[in-house]
Amino acid sequence: MNRPTTPTRGTEIVKRTPNSRKLKGSRRSHPLSWAVALLGIGLSGGCENGAGTLMAAKSEAPSLTAATVDNHTITLTEVDERIQQALFYEAFGDDPATLYEARQEAVDDLVGEYLLEQAASAGGQTPEAWLDDSLTELPPVSQQEIVALFEEARDRLPPEAQVEDYEEPLRAFLAGQRIGTILEGLREGAEIQVSLPRQRTQIEAVGPSLGPASAPVTLVEFSDFQCPFCARAVPTLKALREKYPDELRVVYRHMPLDFHPYARPAALAATCADAQGQFWPYHDRLFEQQQALAPEDLVAHAEAIGLKNEIFQTCLEAAETAATVDADQRAAEAVGATGTPAFFINGIFLSGAQPLEVFEAVIDEELQRNQL
Repeated sequence: MNRPTTPTRGTEIVKRTPNSRKLKGSRRSHPLSWAVALLGIGLSGGCENGAGTLMAAKSEAPSLTAATVDNHTITLTEVDERIQQALFYEAFGDDPATLYEARQEAVDDLVGEYLLEQAASAGGQTPEAWLDDSLTELPPVSQQEIVALFEEARDRLPPEAQVEDYEEPLRAFLAGQRIGTILEGLREGAEIQVSLPRQRTQIEAVGPSLGPASAPVTLVEFSDFQCPFCARAVPTLKALREKYPDELRVVYRHMPLDFHPYARPAALAATCADAQGQFWPYHDRLFEQQQALAPEDLVAHAEAIGLKNEIFQTCLEAAETAATVDADQRAAEAVGATGTPAFFINGIFLSGAQPLEVFEAVIDEELQRNQL
């Protein structure tokens, strides 16, 4: 989405406010930061001290007055709650997929904290002491490991970088991996069931489709033929159809973005290809030759897949063709899709050209939910 904080997600966005998503770059640097903090292992960002300060401030908040209006008192607690609501909405308000991921991480942390507390309590120790003792049973972080990790990350570091400059964060990362090993051992001996609810959006699955109409999982894609990230998603969707031939139905809906001059003409042309029963061959050809979407190219692509030219040309000018694309765009706006590609898997939103395994996880959850 051309989002500076999540470039690998691969989505082209319609519009954003200047401060949109600024929190997404603030995600913690290590998923075990709470456990690492118990041992005082330094991770970048200094989040642990800040959290302590915030907790202390929160405990004082109820007795503090932030403002008065006539005889009405506004407390600091009320102010902080308003800030929390605003920050929460700014981070997740229109992105249920990211909210779900954040909740998963939070659940993972809470489960780990509980298991650690139980193990420590059984041994008559504090969590810090128990974790420290458990770490002594594992080999200490060696200089060899630090150098190996540095070499693995070298291509992402400045050319002048030396291992000595990064020794402490590398050591902390490797220590975190050891903590992960310990916590994984605790998890293996526990019965854990996660039932986080996913937000679902009601959406009409109308448009060109592949897969059986009776499939238990329907994936609706809003896409733009000129969007490079949409092209990147094509092989992913193909792989999904191959893996779930009877379980998955894929529906294509148009969402040509205003700053792509050829996107709407391509959407109209694809709609006309659909009118002749050739949407998917035309779809594949447009994404394969994404640099050739000028009006004359669209006609050439139609001829290449055997469309009848006169019918195709008449269709391009028809009001019904424009109405089909417009209806898709209104549907995208109605469900809050702001960039392409946007996917709804049984109403569960995924944004951008996500890795195959992200789609598989949602589809498998849906199949399991339907006990298939």
